[in-house]
Amino acid sequence: MLSPCERAVMELIAIGSHTKRIAVQLEIQGRTEDVHRSNIMRKVGVRTLADLLQFWPHRPATAAALKSRHAVHYGIALKIALS
Repeated sequence: MLSPCERAVMELIAIGSHTKRIAVQLEIQGRTEDVHRSNIMRKVGVRTLADLLQFWPHRPATAAALKSRHAVHYGIALKIALS
C-alpha cells in the first residue's frame, strides 16, 4: 500500500513530471522525492521507471485529465502548474 505522499508523487510521475518539478509542486526536497520514488518501486516490485508506469493503473491519458480531477489527493494539495 502506498502512502499518501507516495501516491501524490506517483500521480505526477504518471504525467511525466521529473524530480525537480515534483519537488516544487509538492513543496518537498528533491531527495525526498527520490526516496518516495524508490519506496514506490520497491513496494510494487519494479526496477525501472518504464515498468513502474506500466504497473500504474491510474495513469491519465493527458495532463489535462489529471488537472481536471480534484486538486487535492489524499490530503496533499497538488500544485499543478502545467503550461
